Amino acid sequence: MLGKNAITSLSGRHDTAVSLYLPLSPAQRDIRQQSAEIRQTLDELEQKLGQHGLDAEAQSAVSGFLREKLEGLDLATHRSPCLAFFVGTDVREVVSLPEEMPRSLTVGHYFNIKPILPLVARNHRFWLLALSEGRARLFSMTPFQSEEVDLNLAPPAADAMPPAEHGAEDGVAQQTADTLSMDLKDLLHALETRLGSDTAPIVLAAEPKIGGHFRKAANLPQLLEESLILNPHAFHPAELQRRALDLMQPALDASVDDVLQQVEARLGDAASNVAIRLEEILAAAEEGRVDALLVAGDEALWGRFEPGSTLVAHGRPNSRDEDLLNQVAAVTLRNGGRAYAVPRARIPRASPAAATLRY
Repeated sequence: MLGKNAITSLSGRHDTAVSLYLPLSPAQRDIRQQSAEIRQTLDELEQKLGQHGLDAEAQSAVSGFLREKLEGLDLATHRSPCLAFFVGTDVREVVSLPEEMPRSLTVGHYFNIKPILPLVARNHRFWLLALSEGRARLFSMTPFQSEEVDLNLAPPAADAMPPAEHGAEDGVAQQTADTLSMDLKDLLHALETRLGSDTAPIVLAAEPKIGGHFRKAANLPQLLEESLILNPHAFHPAELQRRALDLMQPALDASVDDVLQQVEARLGDAASNVAIRLEEILAAAEEGRVDALLVAGDEALWGRFEPGSTLVAHGRPNSRDEDLLNQVAAVTLRNGGRAYAVPRARIPRASPAAATLRY
């Protein structure tokens, strides 16, 4: 669900689009409080559907689906930090989210996808290769998941490194290098077979000597320059993932940083293919001219906008209003652009939105 294609499937305009973010606080396990919040949410839903003008039959179908899902939750055993529900007359999506989000319920013509845009932007896959003498493990990771991948390596032979004579330190060092060299040939072949043409970044986790031998032998352009210098098999994979994400952070932030730099550069040159007025960006998005969009993820701008009409915006939502920042993100994605939600303080000139335009 956190892939760009999946979120784009929710970006169209609908007669009715109900979006519910429900934090579950699995570590807290306050079942009574969560049950009360679910009842309150269902009551609020009925009220908002009525204000939206949905006919009784359609209202019953939408609220009935959500009621069934919410009342059927086993709060004692559910382990997702948050569930997101996207429900309309023709859409039924329930998504487990890897991070807790504030509770919110919106009813409009666009699904509220803005809260999960930061998750989508960070959801890049990478490899973690954990090496120690005689042992190699490969993990496929994202910021939200970790899965070990079988390299199909044969176990090292028991006599792979016979003991040297007492005091022969140079002999021990040479035997170690020879053993690593032989092991690396098998490892590199296994990696080549497993990775194929995959260009996802590789984070190496190894002690200095092992890592040094691997880097000398490997010809992997996607191998990160920085490594985790440690004995990887002394750590749980979740801890390796946490440490690897520190090294991967610049790559995870690269897409947003690149758009920010483009916006700043074009504004500095007074270029015509950049916009920071929301009304202009909304019109350009409808025409498919927005290449990349930044919207404030920490605030909403309520109002109404239709192509060819004047934008109406205000601080508090009326019954038929949309969060215009969410609407412009949805329309941008629908028409093939990229959309990112960041804190407003990061957007140039403190604008609620900024966009690079195709023309």
